[in-house]
Amino acid sequence: MIGEDDRIKTSIFLPFNDPEACEQMVEEFGETRGVVGFTVTSVRYKPVHHNSYMRLYSMLEERGLPLCFHAGPFWGASEG
Repeated sequence: MIGEDDRIKTSIFLPFNDPEACEQMVEEFGETRGVVGFTVTSVRYKPVHHNSYMRLYSMLEERGLPLCFHAGPFWGASEG
């Protein structure tokens, strides 16, 4: 379990297609011992610079937590 053993660290994945759910995850787990950051592991329907993510980024910055991205396409991009 997170926080029971100081040797165990985690970066929790975020449901990135739902910015409000991401914010709730940071609120719930952002101060948990053993949580060293958050990760985006999903395909995105909005670009990472979309305004709907700005509050999430601020929340992470305030806590000094990194946000990691696992490779995945932005499905809203035009082909070509």
